[in-house]
Amino acid sequence: MYGILYNYEPADDFYGYDHFNLVVKNGKSSLTVENTVYVAPAVEDFKFDELDFSGVYLLSNDQWLGEVKQGLANKDPYITEWVEYYEAQYAVHVPAGVPATARTPMEQLAILYQVTGNKKYFDACWSEMLPVVRDKDYVDGPNDAAAGTVRLTWGQDSNGFLDAAMVTYSVAFAYNYIKDDLTAAQKEMVMKALYEEGFYYFENLINVNVLLHGNNHNLLVCGDLANAALSAMSYEGDITVNTRDDGEYKINVRQMAAEVVSTAFKYLQIGLVHYAENGGFPEGPSYSIYAHRNMVSLLGTLWNLYGMDSKGNINSFGLNEIEGIMNYVNYPLYSSS
Repeated sequence: MYGILYNYEPADDFYGYDHFNLVVKNGKSSLTVENTVYVAPAVEDFKFDELDFSGVYLLSNDQWLGEVKQGLANKDPYITEWVEYYEAQYAVHVPAGVPATARTPMEQLAILYQVTGNKKYFDACWSEMLPVVRDKDYVDGPNDAAAGTVRLTWGQDSNGFLDAAMVTYSVAFAYNYIKDDLTAAQKEMVMKALYEEGFYYFENLINVNVLLHGNNHNLLVCGDLANAALSAMSYEGDITVNTRDDGEYKINVRQMAAEVVSTAFKYLQIGLVHYAENGGFPEGPSYSIYAHRNMVSLLGTLWNLYGMDSKGNINSFGLNEIEGIMNYVNYPLYSSS
């Protein structure tokens, strides 16, 4: 087979996975090789201009949140226990002030605000987010003692961009849950930070080895950035950004985010091939769960945005066709039994 080239041409408007067999014969015996090709969707295939980016759609959605709120009002024991636990956790709240440690409080407080409707959790979430996204020109009211300071780096040069990718996701997640109560200036500042600290470095990733690994890093980075970019799609208009290497310029947020989603789906394939059909993953359940929950989160977001087709499938651009993702639930179960 060495030196023989085959050209694969997908059908018009096709994207996702395609499968074909290659049969090699020598006159006495034959060998059949199964092949899978992924045709990455182009930006226009996502049809972002047809989607509704209002309300909450990252992982959860307005309908599900409404059901949780109703459950809380009806004193559902599980929902009540969850809310009371986190209300106790944040009864006395001091913002972390550091991007890596602010991630979890931002996400939890954003959910708590949506579920309870209590504005103090919105204020607490913003107090966590502000030091992470702050621009030096932003003033958060007349008593803003931190005015004139600037955010800390999100870690784009550490751990193969992994740290920055996780902060990017957490900021974008919390933004999706509280955006309707942010001012125009706050929204713009969040978008600037998401680009300058996250999306820009994904677009210009120097250490591509982080995406070539067959471990959880690929699925973490690409999953986090795809979800974060889908969150950014709710912002309409241009912003002026100032990056470390390219200086100051304008970008259109939706156009930028669309490119990030498309790029993330392309690079995801490098990590997805390591799923076994039965759900297994090379790193074992302890580390693979980091990657897998990103795939579940991305599937949830795509479900909220695109819904289901007539056959009950999510329009996930091929992700729900990967048996390993669908069967992963069995992996930690069998591995620990």
